[in-house]
Amino acid sequence: MNRYRYQAATDSDGQISGAIDAPSVSDALTELEKRGLSVRSIELMPPEQAIADTARADFYAELEALLAHRSEWLPPLQALARELPQGGVRKLLEGKIQAIDRITSAKEFLEDHDAITLLPLIVPRVQSNDEPQLMSGWLTASSQQLESYARQANALIYPLTLLGLALAVFGITFTLVVPIFGSVFEELQIHVPRSTAFLIWASEMVTSRTVNITIYTILGGLLFFVFVRWWRNHALTNRVFGRFVAGRTPNLLAMSSLIESLAELLALKAPLDLALSIAGRNCQHAYYRHAAECLAKNARSGSIDNVHPQAKIRLPPLLIRSLQIGDAGRPNIPMLRELARLYRDRGQRRSAWESGGPGFAILLVGLIIIWIILVLFMPMISMFTSLSL
Repeated sequence: MNRYRYQAATDSDGQISGAIDAPSVSDALTELEKRGLSVRSIELMPPEQAIADTARADFYAELEALLAHRSEWLPPLQALARELPQGGVRKLLEGKIQAIDRITSAKEFLEDHDAITLLPLIVPRVQSNDEPQLMSGWLTASSQQLESYARQANALIYPLTLLGLALAVFGITFTLVVPIFGSVFEELQIHVPRSTAFLIWASEMVTSRTVNITIYTILGGLLFFVFVRWWRNHALTNRVFGRFVAGRTPNLLAMSSLIESLAELLALKAPLDLALSIAGRNCQHAYYRHAAECLAKNARSGSIDNVHPQAKIRLPPLLIRSLQIGDAGRPNIPMLRELARLYRDRGQRRSAWESGGPGFAILLVGLIIIWIILVLFMPMISMFTSLSL
């Protein structure tokens, strides 16, 4: 059986292109004419390309079948959303359900980030026969995963709030409190140490140039925000520091997302190169997306034994190994799922450990305020001590 690529015109003068399997060109033309198509061009596809095209067509058919049976796996997701308490996790899941409910084709599904992120929750349940045990584990894993996504999305809210409160405290201190102490020291002609003199000078600068400092602070904050966005979009932390920062929570969760999506796409019989490209794009991490695309180029060439240097540096060796040690050299999907679970658990534990960061920030702000109080009262204490002597 050969595979032919064709271009044809429909009865309504529309253009259509596609592929057809047939023993010969004449058989292919006969079949297309039966479909009411007027063939403009037809050519035999090379064997390697025909195999890849067949695999891609099988994958799209598998995905279309999954969407056609969404009435079987969408209700459990909706039930899970109703059982969750009000909050960010529930809104996140409801948004994903609404997105997937609007999808009408496999192409739309693969272009929708919300739909792809639900594959690890859908495919194992559809393909497993152990329904009760799987459902329990599926609900637990989905809740943990959604909490991780919500935690990552809200990661900057607390630090920004803390920064705003710190700026408000320091602003009140420098504009209202320090000037009072400065005038008292001046009236009593008290000699102040350098630290106190510096604090009074900084207060005078803030009060005399409030508008300018406010404008510079806003502009500096905006520039810093743009710089951080640019830095994160290009994953420069990973590019500069490499494996030294591989264990950070965002990297672990992004890697977990990449491997989870990759495993379920492969379970749906996606070609390896297509699965790598989609999973890399879905993880929303520039550093890993580029590495996955490099590995996809290896897969298109027919083998990933000679791994691209960028992929070898940026992706875990165990992930690359898992793509080579399955049946007949195919990816080992159970191993990929276990690896994704490992990275998700590590990311959650690391996130719990990193949650102490705001506490350190509060401690730092408190120490600065204590230092300001000591610096302001130091001259008064020195004066009272000298009078007692």
